[in-house]
Amino acid sequence: MTPSLTTRLLSLPQGTQQSLSFNQVLHQIYYLAWLLHLGFFVVFVVLGVWTLALLNLASMAAYVFALVLNHGRHWSSALLLVYVEVLLHAILTTVLLGWMAGFPYYLFAVGPVVLLNTYWPLLFRLALAALAIVVKGLLYLFFGGMDMDFTLLAVAPGVLGLLHLGNTVAVYFTLGFIVYTYGVIAKRAEDRLMAATAEWERKAHLDMLTGIYNRRAMDELLKKEASRTGRSACCFAIAIVDIDDFKGINDTHGHDVGDRVIRHVTACIRDNIRNHDAVGRWGGEEFLVLLTEADDAVTPRILENLRKQIAASASAATDIPSYTVSIGSACFHPGDDIETILKRADDALYQGKKSGKNVRVHAIR
Repeated sequence: MTPSLTTRLLSLPQGTQQSLSFNQVLHQIYYLAWLLHLGFFVVFVVLGVWTLALLNLASMAAYVFALVLNHGRHWSSALLLVYVEVLLHAILTTVLLGWMAGFPYYLFAVGPVVLLNTYWPLLFRLALAALAIVVKGLLYLFFGGMDMDFTLLAVAPGVLGLLHLGNTVAVYFTLGFIVYTYGVIAKRAEDRLMAATAEWERKAHLDMLTGIYNRRAMDELLKKEASRTGRSACCFAIAIVDIDDFKGINDTHGHDVGDRVIRHVTACIRDNIRNHDAVGRWGGEEFLVLLTEADDAVTPRILENLRKQIAASASAATDIPSYTVSIGSACFHPGDDIETILKRADDALYQGKKSGKNVRVHAIR
């Protein structure tokens, strides 16, 4: 089953230009116009009005050519051909059948269509739209305002009424189709923009090497947690995890191995903290762990287990050298500020480094 035009438009690949969607819409309109002229051809053959039958046959040929041009991406040429066809068809049918047949109404639709074609210069589009309006005005002046019942060809009033109704419906349907489809395109573009913005925001908060939060994201999390803690009178803890002798790993084994060590630490921390905790890369070989709802009694136990798990996992790994980490931590209490608790945790880490590394030190307020 062939998918609908709307479905195809919604499945356009990311980054597709709107002009391509516009010309796909026109392609469908050319099909509809060809079918409409086929219907008119049959009607006029049945009525024996051969002049108009041949005119619609010529219009059908023009739309076939327009479809071929549009398929070959000669979009502007196809639209110009259709514009000329609509203009001439409106003039000839009005001359032959008068104003009441309703063919000048198509000049209402062709103006907005040419204005939407961004391949043409704006002045050219405005000139074509203005020409359609002027032609419609002249047709009304000579065939509408002067004699509403004028017909050069002998056609029953009832047939003129049906032609008027059919042309009115066709014009409104065409304009409605364009408006609806452009609404679909605009909504799709808006959704893509929002998704791209969300993806950009997500990537802006992630560390490229590890996929965890970066320093900017952790700063925001710390501020939110501090605000929440201040309202609830509870506390949370932060820990700075630093890889011991990381420079030596890079110098001895190379930066690729150093990157694998960083990713290994990331995985270990993720596996050994609680689901509601968070971790981010704070610096080159430093990680910041946020332990929510953790006090001075709980925090040392969680972090000591983390330190041991990292050391054990590093010793068992076969693709990286054995390594250890040192951890400095502190708890945030109502009344504290972020800078103060970060300094306490950093001082605790420095103390641990001085004492021999592979240690965990928790600073008590």
